[in-house]
Amino acid sequence: MPKTIPSSRSVARFRESRDNLMEAVFVIEQYKNLAKIAKNTVDIKKETREILDVIIKAKDKELTYNMFFVYLVTVLEVYLKDRIVEEMDKDPSVIEKFLKGYAIDRKITPEDLLQGPRAFVLSIIDNTSFHNLKKVEAIYNIVFGFKILRFGKYKILNWAVQTRHSIVHRGAALAKKEPSLNVNYVIWTCQEISNFIEGVDFYIRYRRKRKRFPNLILRHAKVWDVLMEWEEYKDAYWDLVFK
Repeated sequence: MPKTIPSSRSVARFRESRDNLMEAVFVIEQYKNLAKIAKNTVDIKKETREILDVIIKAKDKELTYNMFFVYLVTVLEVYLKDRIVEEMDKDPSVIEKFLKGYAIDRKITPEDLLQGPRAFVLSIIDNTSFHNLKKVEAIYNIVFGFKILRFGKYKILNWAVQTRHSIVHRGAALAKKEPSLNVNYVIWTCQEISNFIEGVDFYIRYRRKRKRFPNLILRHAKVWDVLMEWEEYKDAYWDLVFK
């Protein structure tokens, strides 16, 4: 039986952030579903029905899903940076490997020399734009000896990064020519980013490709699907919110 190698701290943090995001998305989507249940299964006052209609008919708020999307790309960048630092802390020879292989694009100062190699490498990493996936791939190739973009769909990942830039630099809004982000865009992109990161981290540990990935939609929807089948759940929700 193949030896199991523990996951990195970096991917563990990513998974926690990813799952928190998915949970938040599913909770928000349930407001409408629960409003429909309350409206259709209980004899309610006119005023309450009007409130429920507002919830049911409300369109997805652009700001909410835009900010979710920014957060999603941020956790991608955080993983890519953290995983390099984690490897450097685990194996000091990575510092020498990095300095020999990385094309330093700034002048080395006396302060750099006084701080030492590790601090110098960290300063380079801290000033790297980890949404520049091509540049990040070059760094990973130096540190880990493989190209990471073969583990993801570059067009989708790059689209996510560019969409994030558009949101951030337009005051949390997208340009009119760009499609509005809704729950489906967020979940779909989250799955693609998750597969990419899980694939990279798995290869670092085992030096072979991962074949199966967690289905985030099924994992999170399953809990809600079970709850929605319970009449007791509907009654409990009504008692909690409306009585």
